[in-house]
Amino acid sequence: MTKSSKDKRIWIIGAAIALVLCVVAVFFILLPKSAEISSIDLSGANFIQTMEAAPIEPIEDAIFVKRKQALLNKFRDHPDQIWAAFNDMNIVISGDSRGVGFSAYEYVDYNHNISQVSKTIYNIPENYELLKALNPKIIIYTYGINDLGLYGHYGVAQYITDLQGFVDTTRELIPGVDVYINSIPPCLPSEYERSPVWAEIPAWNVVIKKYCEEHGIHYIDIQDLCDSHPEMYNDDGVHFHDEFYPLWGSEIITQIVNDQIDEG
Repeated sequence: MTKSSKDKRIWIIGAAIALVLCVVAVFFILLPKSAEISSIDLSGANFIQTMEAAPIEPIEDAIFVKRKQALLNKFRDHPDQIWAAFNDMNIVISGDSRGVGFSAYEYVDYNHNISQVSKTIYNIPENYELLKALNPKIIIYTYGINDLGLYGHYGVAQYITDLQGFVDTTRELIPGVDVYINSIPPCLPSEYERSPVWAEIPAWNVVIKKYCEEHGIHYIDIQDLCDSHPEMYNDDGVHFHDEFYPLWGSEIITQIVNDQIDEG
């Protein structure tokens, strides 16, 4: 055997060993925590069956989180792309005074934001004709803080029932439209004394999110974003400074992009 042939053979054997070690390493990473190393059977079919039984959900979740964070970083580094996306995707925001900020701070024009001060979900039907004229591909409803007082005796369950009705009507009026529900932006805890029902917003968001996930309604979750930036609230503890809106906008576009990727 020549030296070159011998070296080649050694390289092939080394590569094969490395491949086997990689497979075994991946197996140990994916192995359910309840499994014991002593019970592992690496022979033939038993090994393949064990690998097939390893959960893939943690991997999928990790990929989703990584992808979402990459998109958030991109949009937060280039906020101009956020607002361009509102036009390109033909998105319309419909909400209360917190939604008004998108246009008040001149991030989104009024053809893509029909939010109004002091509104509740009961005001959604007032905009049906305008929405039909705008004919958006995506509608984002962001209401809630004014609704809590109305639903004090009925609770979040009735709120969701009524909201579902408005979503259904919106879909009937604009066939093919994607409807998104934005989580209710919370206020600062310092304002709970002013309106005790506002303390229920985080709990409501948990219920609303679960409902949307179970009933095929797109959801945008900014609860953590709000909790992480108390310094971006105005003095009233309810509304936001202008620098909050690019962060909120990046959450909106990132969620929409992720949904489009997942739906394929």
